[in-house]
Amino acid sequence: MGSPVSTVGRVGSIRPKMLGRHSARPVRVKRPASGFWLIGPILYASLIGLFPWSILRVGDFRDLENYSARLRAISRYGSGYYDLGSGILDYFSNEFVWYWILVKSIDFGVSSQAFFVGISVISAFVSALFVCRKSGKLLFLLFLINPVSIDLYLSQIRSALAISVVLIGILCWQRWTRANWSKQRIMSVSAFLIAPFIHSSMILVIAAFFFAKFLEARGARSRWPVGLLAVVGGLGLAIAIIVFGNLMLSELGDRRDLSTTATRSALYIFPWFAFIGLIYFGASGREKNSWIHAFSLTILTFTVVCEMLGVAMFRMVAFSLPVLILSLSKLIPASRHFSYLFFAAYSCVLFVYWVGI
Repeated sequence: MGSPVSTVGRVGSIRPKMLGRHSARPVRVKRPASGFWLIGPILYASLIGLFPWSILRVGDFRDLENYSARLRAISRYGSGYYDLGSGILDYFSNEFVWYWILVKSIDFGVSSQAFFVGISVISAFVSALFVCRKSGKLLFLLFLINPVSIDLYLSQIRSALAISVVLIGILCWQRWTRANWSKQRIMSVSAFLIAPFIHSSMILVIAAFFFAKFLEARGARSRWPVGLLAVVGGLGLAIAIIVFGNLMLSELGDRRDLSTTATRSALYIFPWFAFIGLIYFGASGREKNSWIHAFSLTILTFTVVCEMLGVAMFRMVAFSLPVLILSLSKLIPASRHFSYLFFAAYSCVLFVYWVGI
């Protein structure tokens, strides 16, 4: 009698453990092959690079003329025509890496038109890849087809290239540890170091990213109001730039004046002010602590405050649009659907003015 009972007991004690181990196994979700996520970005980059946007747009892409003039000067007078200084601060203020890219394009005999299209296609591809990889959906690429993005990729190509390098750094980002330095971490650090030497304003984007990651880490460990702190951080950064921006530029030997650049109208900026409210109040519980949520609120607050107080910083929205799109995708359903319609309507209005209808 004792033997059967003990056997049953042993079986009974073993079986639940086996079931427990089996139930604890993570469910494997089949994801599309990595090549699948290249289809959308390739199509989007091709659309940006090959479609004749200049025919639709009212006016020319003015920034391209500045790049063309610099290419002509380097080609005619040599790579030493521009004095880039000799120290790290000189290289930063004169955006040494961008100048080096211009010189190399001339050395390899690349025409200015091919150079411009190449930078546009590369930048558009990286932004689209970022959106696809982070969202898991190709549909969100439709939100990148708007005048804000198109102007960035086709006109402000230096800015577009710089932000694409930053996005590569974010894609390669992993949790920091002192041990086991991987190739991805090295690529991430390298991207963050290189981008400001292509366009110095990347310092602001990278600072916002690190601030957002800090808030994400603190929000996961405590009950920090991540969204509120992100708004306060964006406000503080805007005040610092407004008060000390020109002083910092002069100390770096940069002749640019932040107060002389034309700002956007209040009506143009208002939708982005509305997005601050949508993202702040519409984020789901878990997403309220994410770096995407914090980064979006920081950048939007910074941009709106600067533009309203006379310092042109709208390009920060153009830089951050891939992350802003991700932020909208993570809102609660009601806010998410409304934000999609609102963003689509805003893009349509921009296209109306963009093509001069």
